[in-house]
Amino acid sequence: MSLRIDISRLAENAEALYKTVGEYFCVVKCDAYGHGAVKCAVALRDAGRSSFAVFSLSEAIEIKRAVTDAEILILGRTDAKYADLISENGFIQTVFSAEYARELSTVARHLRVHIKLYTGMHRSGFTEDPEEIKKAFSGFKGSIEGVYTHFSSADAPSISIARTQLDDFTLRANELEALLSKKLVKHSAASASALRMKSARLDISRIGIALYGYLPDNCEGLCEVRPVMSLCAPIVSLKAVKKGETVGYGCDRTLIRDTLVATVPVGYGFGIPRCAESLFRPCLEGKRVGFVGRICMDRCMLDVTEVPSVRVGDTVELIGDTVTAAELACAEGSIPYETLTRVGRMNKNERT
Repeated sequence: MSLRIDISRLAENAEALYKTVGEYFCVVKCDAYGHGAVKCAVALRDAGRSSFAVFSLSEAIEIKRAVTDAEILILGRTDAKYADLISENGFIQTVFSAEYARELSTVARHLRVHIKLYTGMHRSGFTEDPEEIKKAFSGFKGSIEGVYTHFSSADAPSISIARTQLDDFTLRANELEALLSKKLVKHSAASASALRMKSARLDISRIGIALYGYLPDNCEGLCEVRPVMSLCAPIVSLKAVKKGETVGYGCDRTLIRDTLVATVPVGYGFGIPRCAESLFRPCLEGKRVGFVGRICMDRCMLDVTEVPSVRVGDTVELIGDTVTAAELACAEGSIPYETLTRVGRMNKNERT
C-alpha cells in the first residue's frame, strides 16, 4: 500500500494559484491537510511561497525548523505562558477576544499579532467595536500588524452572505486602522472567496484546500489545480466465488453471479470507511470496480470480474487522478478536507 504525495504538483498548484489570486498564506495546518506539513512547506518555499498559516504553536515550530525564513501566522489560541517561544521565533499570533488580548498584555515579551474580527460565523473573533478593541490592547507591549476575518459560506451558490461579511469587515478594519494610526495587513479570503471574489483578496489571502488540488464548491474552472495525494494498494489475492456464496463479515453479502473477488490490503484502518462501500468505486486498469462484502479494518474485497486480465500484484487506485478524494468524500457524506486529512494521517508511515 502506498500513499504518494506529488510535490511537483503541489509546486505547480502553488504557482497557478499565485497567478490567479496574488499573495497568500499557504495553509499547512493539520499536517498540511494530511499531506505532510514539513515536506510541503519546504516544497512551497522552493516554489517561491514563504508565508504559512498553521493552527498551533507546535505546528509553527515544526515548520520554522524546516523553513527558517518562514513568515508564520498561528490561527489558533496559544497559551500566554508560551509567549517567549512565539516572540523568539517571530511568529504572528492571532488574537480573537478582549479577554485574550488582556491576557497577552500581561506578558513582557514583544509579540506580533493579527486581530481576528467576528463577521457572522459564530466561531471566534472580536465582536466589539474598534474603540473597545483598542481599549482591550491598552497594556499590550507588542505590535498589532494585521486584522482578518473568515467567511462562513463563500463556497455557496450565492456569495451574498460573504459580500455582507466583507463589507462589515472592511468598515471595522478601516476604523481600527484609523484608531491605531497605522497600516494593518488585511486578509479575509480563503480558497473559495479568493477565487470567486477579487474584492476579498485585500493584502493577502489564505489558501488551503486548493493548494492540494481540490477546488471548493462553485469554484470549478477558476484555477487549474491537480490532486497532490494518491492512495494505491496491490491485489494480494484473487478468488473465484460461486453465485449464492457470501463474502466477508456477517455472511450478509450474497453474490448474485459467479464473481472474481480480489482482496486488497486497505480498509477503514487506512481511511476507507465502511459507510462508503455502496457508492465508492476504486479503479483497476482504467475500470471502476465495486466492493463485495464489508470493508474490513485492514483489507477489502472487490468485484474484478469485468477485468479479465487482472493478476495478483496489480495496483488498485483508491484516491488519485481517476478516483478523487472528492468522490470518496461524497460517498461517505463528507467533504474532501476531512477525507484528505484522515487518509493522510492514517497512512502517515506509508507516505512517499
